[in-house]
Amino acid sequence: MRVFAPVSLLWCLPEFRRSFARVCAVLAAAPASPASSREDLGEAQTLLRQVRGALELLDLPGETRLVVEIEAIIDALSGGTLALDDTLATQVAHAFGELLAHLDALPLHDTPRSALPLFETLQALRSARRVAPASPSELIAVDLRGCALAPPAPVRGEGAPPVAA
Repeated sequence: MRVFAPVSLLWCLPEFRRSFARVCAVLAAAPASPASSREDLGEAQTLLRQVRGALELLDLPGETRLVVEIEAIIDALSGGTLALDDTLATQVAHAFGELLAHLDALPLHDTPRSALPLFETLQALRSARRVAPASPSELIAVDLRGCALAPPAPVRGEGAPPVAA
């Protein structure tokens, strides 16, 4: 099991902020300049993949799931299967704000807190993408690697003590 490293998160937060600000700028400019928006959306996809990779290295799966959902929105915009409007751009900016507020609070604790407070944000993003609703379990990852299972109890007749009546 990996140990939560708040110092590593603190080191990454400024880069997350820059990446999220750039993605928001791309979304704000896209309707005004459709010709350059495809290239800019490609840049936004790259930035989000880098953020996702850092969150995976920090072992923050619930937070990573939210970034994956934003990536899916950018992919849909880039592929033309989703139209960008002010509401969608605002939802993405709000999701970034919620995620950053959550990440800012994590170093104040010895262990990572649950990403469940981000559930409503994930739900709103999935709704904007017009896909099936999210489940809270998407933000939870249980690490069972350190759990030891007890050996099964012997079957009666194989050395098990008799059952008292």
